[in-house]
Amino acid sequence: MSVHYNEKKKKYYYRMRVKNPNFMIDGKRYINKQSDEYYTSEKKAKNAEALAKAKRDDDQNIGNLLTIETTCMEYLDIQKRAVRNNQVKVSTFQLLHHVLTKLVIPKLGSIKYSELTTENIESFQKFLLENRKHSTASKYFDKFLENIKFCKRKYHVKPPYIPPFPRKNDFKQFGKERYIDIDNFKIAISFAEPKFVLVLSALFYCGLRVGESTSLTWEKVDFEKQGLFIKDNIYPANRKLFPEYNGFKHNDSPKTESSVRFQPCPPSFWKILLVEYERQKSIPGFKSTWYVFGGATFFTPLAVRYNVKKMLRNANMPELTPHELRHSYATHLTNEGVDSRVIAELMGHADESELKRYAHIKPDKKVEALKVFE
Repeated sequence: MSVHYNEKKKKYYYRMRVKNPNFMIDGKRYINKQSDEYYTSEKKAKNAEALAKAKRDDDQNIGNLLTIETTCMEYLDIQKRAVRNNQVKVSTFQLLHHVLTKLVIPKLGSIKYSELTTENIESFQKFLLENRKHSTASKYFDKFLENIKFCKRKYHVKPPYIPPFPRKNDFKQFGKERYIDIDNFKIAISFAEPKFVLVLSALFYCGLRVGESTSLTWEKVDFEKQGLFIKDNIYPANRKLFPEYNGFKHNDSPKTESSVRFQPCPPSFWKILLVEYERQKSIPGFKSTWYVFGGATFFTPLAVRYNVKKMLRNANMPELTPHELRHSYATHLTNEGVDSRVIAELMGHADESELKRYAHIKPDKKVEALKVFE
């Protein structure tokens, strides 16, 4: 009997067999789910059970009829609400929106979810690899998988076999290690536009992310300990998707929990930071809520990226992104023998394993290491 009596509560409840959403974890394909509510009579519990079973069957039938486009748009609506509730970052949603609307829907949108095949998925993987570099293609495919998992959870429709994304066989074919050493940076910064010298220096000398630097205000500067409190972020927000943010979402949470940190500044950077503080303080109406880089208004992340590119082009050096100046910070500390755990904390990483991706060892350091055999 599926309806039971609870002696303690003196009420009835039902148990219903449903597909297990955690099947891949515990290996149980079906589980017995208890009703969320209790009922005063056995009849009421049986009626509620009948309605729940009908809804379960309807959800599965609807899942068989929905197209990929419909499920993508439904998932985007849910994620958009999560952004407004500060549960999902703007940048994460905008990437998801780009992948689903610009790539998944044009290629697979008309296919019914129940008719999606492994061949369709392999074809989409091939399309991504032909049009994007491997790391980007892999990231885009993960966003597509999010939608498939959403359909599986909500409609209980089993997806086809999903082949693993092809591995990148030769990591070096996608470009050399990209960083700038301290001597070359000192040359390059002399070519930067004067008002952007400080923010570009912050990326290299403090290892800040672009959003962390552009959101920094003077109230987050500790003048006694000579450092910065990194707590906020600024993300560009698509005006069509989020008109209420007027192009940027302010004071969003940093990338991860470990990104919230106190960032000590090297003396050379601290000197020019104090010069900027005195300059802004002399402006009538100055407030501690003004931005360190920009004053009453902040520098946009796009402006920072453009000026990094412009600085290196004028200095006749290879182009780098602002994030690669952050990589250079980690590389310089690594080659100077700083403990990896210390570097991880300075970078705002949860652990030092992430340093393997972008703290590069200079060739002369490798040669020097071999001297132990002499």
